[in-house]
Amino acid sequence: MVPTDDVDVDARTDATIDRAASTGPPHDVIARRRVSPRTVDLAIFGLYALVVGITIWQHEMWRDELQAWTLTNSATDLRDLFHDLRYEGHPSLWYLVLFPFTRLTDAPEAMQLLQFVIALVTGGLVLRFSPFTQLQRAMLLFGYFIVFEYGTMSRSYGLGMLLTFAVCAVANRAQRVWWLIGSLIAAVALTSAFGAMVAVAIATGLVTDEFVRRRSGDPRAASLQSIAFGATIAIAGVLIAYAQSIPPSDVGEYRGWRTEIDLGEIASTVAALWRSFVPLPQLQREFWNTNLLDGRVGVAAVASVAIVVLVATTFRRKPAAIAMWLIGVSTMLVFLYAKIAYASSGRHFGHLFVLFVAMAWLAPSLAGLGRAPTSLEIDRRQSGSDAAEVRAALLTVVLGLHVVAGAFAVVSDWTTPFSDGERVADYLAERDLADGIIIGYPDTSASTVAAYLDREIYFPQGDRFGNYILWDADRADPTRPLSDVIEQFVEGEAPGVVILRTEPLETLPPRVRLVAVFDRGIVSDEHYWLYAVERA
Repeated sequence: MVPTDDVDVDARTDATIDRAASTGPPHDVIARRRVSPRTVDLAIFGLYALVVGITIWQHEMWRDELQAWTLTNSATDLRDLFHDLRYEGHPSLWYLVLFPFTRLTDAPEAMQLLQFVIALVTGGLVLRFSPFTQLQRAMLLFGYFIVFEYGTMSRSYGLGMLLTFAVCAVANRAQRVWWLIGSLIAAVALTSAFGAMVAVAIATGLVTDEFVRRRSGDPRAASLQSIAFGATIAIAGVLIAYAQSIPPSDVGEYRGWRTEIDLGEIASTVAALWRSFVPLPQLQREFWNTNLLDGRVGVAAVASVAIVVLVATTFRRKPAAIAMWLIGVSTMLVFLYAKIAYASSGRHFGHLFVLFVAMAWLAPSLAGLGRAPTSLEIDRRQSGSDAAEVRAALLTVVLGLHVVAGAFAVVSDWTTPFSDGERVADYLAERDLADGIIIGYPDTSASTVAAYLDREIYFPQGDRFGNYILWDADRADPTRPLSDVIEQFVEGEAPGVVILRTEPLETLPPRVRLVAVFDRGIVSDEHYWLYAVERA
């Protein structure tokens, strides 16, 4: 049996047990055997903490995780941090959270410890405040995005999800505290561009709900002054996030927007909805950011349209939820198509799933169409129960698919290196190869090794040394032959020269020999071929 907006699940469970007691063993025996919901929640939380903790401990960070840490760690002060942050295309909140940790240690593992805390707080919010059944709460925690994509990887997206769920916990009450809601929505917007779109969608939905409440005479409606105050805070956060994400004039990546119409790319972008609801990957080692419908874009796009319609139908009597869904889906898909230019990364389209969870979380408190509820009906609605049952069933099915994907991702990360970058860094350090010149190409993948070594390496792209990527216009594909770059450093006083590539050299230049290959990782473009240059 699934829960509805209008039924007290715990009360229904108690009634079921009472009925069983009338025909079964004595009531005192049943009472002794019964495990309280709080005990089960604690067990779920403990298992979740154990799984996430082990996964983070086993997880080898990849370049995007380490980029934020290394950029922040390399900044001499906040002014220096904000200067290079202009090229990132992200708001500042995650970097500001990392900044004090980088003053205490250079070890990027400190960021993973912070991520573990974020994951635990997220789990606590779900178990303590979400209106879902105990089974649904457990499946949500062990689903792909919470346990792996946003729970294991140390990115700003995990913080954004935590803050989104905090908004839901605060807004799902009878009387909303709008200054707090607005502050939390502003914080969500400051985590990432996709966080900002989720924030706009939720803020619009909640404001819509307040007006629906006022129009129907709902006693829960907040005052216009408090709504305006909270909305102003939220808008300020969104505007700050937008201002911080505007790239400078000399940016080298994501300079403009795609305006041409490409039906194939549009279909691929729309298919992101399918990927977010059904994140079942290809059964292969390099599973990350794959999907079982890869190569069948048309099928995935049609399924995505069906998902949009199905979700809208199940929330049809909740105007605020419809507003959230349509605004969130449309803005994210347009952004994926016109700005990101690809829609295959789970870290991006996963926000569509986060938005869906937020809608389901908030649904019991959202005003429905029809007459205003009496004070006795506010907590136990009798209208729209069929739609609530369908919503609950849809959520359960989706969460079940996510649990399968989450289990596959976690076991894969336990048994297979996520990135080969850490292994390369260890290899170089153990063989005293890290003290010489390291030539890394491409700079994106090579930066993972630089971060783990905590030292600068030479990037032919940009013709400069660095340990993180500066996405400015000077960063370009190298035009000099590799042999010229090698000669530049061999003639110097460096103790040795090492070449780090993500593809093997087709032809070995003179005095260059292959010393190691690292190609066991999950991230396909962080496999490495390591070459040593012998002096003449």
